[in-house]
Amino acid sequence: MPTKICKNARRALRTKSKRCHLLELPLELRLEIYNHALFDSEIITIASAPVVGPVPELLGVPPTHQPIVRPHYDPALLSLRHPRTSLVMTEGESTSTQASRDDLPAGGLLLANKQIQNEIFSEMIHLYNTRSSSLFVSYPHGIHVLTRLYPHFLHRARSIHISGVFEEDIDEALHAETLARMVRSLLGSHESESKSKTRIQKFEMRILYAGARPHWSVWTHENSPIVVALRNFSGGKHDVEVWRSKSYGTGVYLTSTPNPSRLASSVWRDLPDSKAEDFVVDPKWPKWDAEYPGPVPR
Repeated sequence: MPTKICKNARRALRTKSKRCHLLELPLELRLEIYNHALFDSEIITIASAPVVGPVPELLGVPPTHQPIVRPHYDPALLSLRHPRTSLVMTEGESTSTQASRDDLPAGGLLLANKQIQNEIFSEMIHLYNTRSSSLFVSYPHGIHVLTRLYPHFLHRARSIHISGVFEEDIDEALHAETLARMVRSLLGSHESESKSKTRIQKFEMRILYAGARPHWSVWTHENSPIVVALRNFSGGKHDVEVWRSKSYGTGVYLTSTPNPSRLASSVWRDLPDSKAEDFVVDPKWPKWDAEYPGPVPR
């Protein structure tokens, strides 16, 4: 009997809730801390990178990749020609320090406490609702990092720039579903979601459809990210550039801005093979124009 009592006592001590000093601060001060920790960057790059070592699993991200969110523009996280090299992890590293010292913690504050999470989503979104950040997001893995670990960024986004490659794989339907939900939350097409819509100034996608598939598959494939985005916008002005390469596939550049009625235009261009790998990263980034600048002359 004494042994059983000791075991129960030890179990009770382990499960006893710990004191949270942050929650003892006044709410106004906590909100300022949340704002500084989660929203204090005007330019954010969201992606994943190959990793050697143990990595926490995240739906939609390969088990060999580490989510990375940086409070500045990092083209290497988006590049095909000069991608971010592998990171080496050890068993003792925490998720907030695995990638880089300047990385933002991977949603740790949101996961720390249910009350903190509720305050961030209920209070912060209403008090600090200026659209001040530009998000540069890799496709397809970066959209999972954004929507699953940092959904609060969408409420502060002034512009969103998605860059990457579309390839047919077992997760393509998951990528398409995640992209559709994100687009609807920004400029959605469903009345039930209209109350939560966050109006942004610009939405861009630069997607390379790699391989020997015909160019018309861009518009006919069910999970094509360009088609998924266009299908879920409500109204808007949409300009599309289609760049065709002989060896690398087809590049599509979509730029969408808010507009009460739906307007669309398209232009077709040749994409030299030597420039195909550079297509997904706009050389002007992180700068961007509020309006569609028009097709690049040949």
